[in-house]
Amino acid sequence: MKKIIIYILFQWSMVALLAQGDAQLFVHAPVLAPDDTLILYMQKDRITEPFRNPIQMLAADNKDGVYSFNIDDLDEHTWISMGLSFQKRGQTPFFTILREFLLQQGDSVHVFLKPKKGSFKPSEVGYDGNVPIINDNWEGMFTGRGASKYDALWQVKLLGEEDYRMKAMDSLSSVYPTNQFDLLYKLQDRALSLLLNYKHTWSSEIYSLLERQVKGYYGDFIGRQMHHLHFYRENSGAVDSALRIELQRYLDQGGYDLGHTRDKDILSPKYMDYLLKYSMASFRSLNNGKMDVEKCYYYIKNFIKPLKVRDRVIASFLLNWFQFSPNEEVLSDALSLIKEPYSLEKVSILKGLLEGEIGYSFSLPDVNGRYHKAEEYRGKIVFIDFWFASCLACHHYMRDVVGPIKELYKDNPNVVFITISTDNYETFKRMLNKQDFLPKSGVHLFTENKGYKHPMIEYYQITAYPYPLLYGKDYRLVNGDFNIRTREGLKEAIERALK
Repeated sequence: MKKIIIYILFQWSMVALLAQGDAQLFVHAPVLAPDDTLILYMQKDRITEPFRNPIQMLAADNKDGVYSFNIDDLDEHTWISMGLSFQKRGQTPFFTILREFLLQQGDSVHVFLKPKKGSFKPSEVGYDGNVPIINDNWEGMFTGRGASKYDALWQVKLLGEEDYRMKAMDSLSSVYPTNQFDLLYKLQDRALSLLLNYKHTWSSEIYSLLERQVKGYYGDFIGRQMHHLHFYRENSGAVDSALRIELQRYLDQGGYDLGHTRDKDILSPKYMDYLLKYSMASFRSLNNGKMDVEKCYYYIKNFIKPLKVRDRVIASFLLNWFQFSPNEEVLSDALSLIKEPYSLEKVSILKGLLEGEIGYSFSLPDVNGRYHKAEEYRGKIVFIDFWFASCLACHHYMRDVVGPIKELYKDNPNVVFITISTDNYETFKRMLNKQDFLPKSGVHLFTENKGYKHPMIEYYQITAYPYPLLYGKDYRLVNGDFNIRTREGLKEAIERALK
């Protein structure tokens, strides 16, 4: 009788607990300071980088070393990330604890965190102020309903950390640069094997979601590495030959994965990232390594058969590449083609990049706090470039292209050069004081410490920097067929706008 009563009480307590919300997370981290706050970032849909999509945030304070999250109105599948509130990379949240873990209705998970033994290792991306960003320094343990998903993804996360990577690298005998790809494929195989150990505890749907997410993580990473090395170029030599072999291996695996892809796979955001990298690598392999935005769009359109997956990949491609070659025909075709609602919503924003579109009506401060408004520059030719301090490409563009062109028009009051920094005020001020690349006597503004969350950045859907725009006297976009990323193209575009 006593056992029955205990069992009933236990069941009642579980019902009462779940009644507080659709899911719960309890993070046990007594090592954190009493005033530390944890932030839970939740996303249902994602196209391109997580922070460029709607994020629901929940905050939890330290209650005797425990942080409690009760999540109401949870979608069936939600990807969550977690970090300390004060740790950001500029204005971008830095997910120091969890990154895109799967949360389901009914989960009630206890997360136990403690620092790893050994030397402290700050993240390679640096510091936020004077506070070190901790990334690979936690040991984690998970219990409770749904905990097996977290345990599996945590084990996968550990595979990618520095200590394991170095040990794995030592076991490989390949010659650089192909050894990094051997390592990544080896890590991918290990990660997928880890998931298999948990398969019996999950539904087939959950296993498929997590398998796609893991494949996506490594497939996306390998694709980015190949892009950086440019090994789809037609070069000669043993190294290039080896890299072409690696490209073929990547294309073979991607072809197999795409052949087994279904529309439900759009629920795994990293897998969509991977399919974009694979599609672009496939296109470039057929075009001597060259990128043509219009041709690549139509290639992806015909290349990917599952319609929802095609829509997501096209949306991701256009959000990343349309800014380099705005094309009204391409955008019109995409808007008539895409049916998946979230993809259509994201792509629709790109209309603002077409020639003749009115510019964003900004109001932004300079270093002295004076606000400059777009209306002040009506009747003038306005060049605008977006940048941030650690963007080396931004430095080169302004030093080698914008600076010399600005000098040509220094005596023309009808041509205005505006730069807009996404850095915080202190970094912006420091870069202005250095004056080593910013055009002299230009108008230098910043996004009010809002970074990428500023409405102007979201309006243009900026995903890559530098990001130059040229507006005519009526404040309508005149980039047109001119490549204003070159000195000649920018000069020609300004001359046309002055006529």
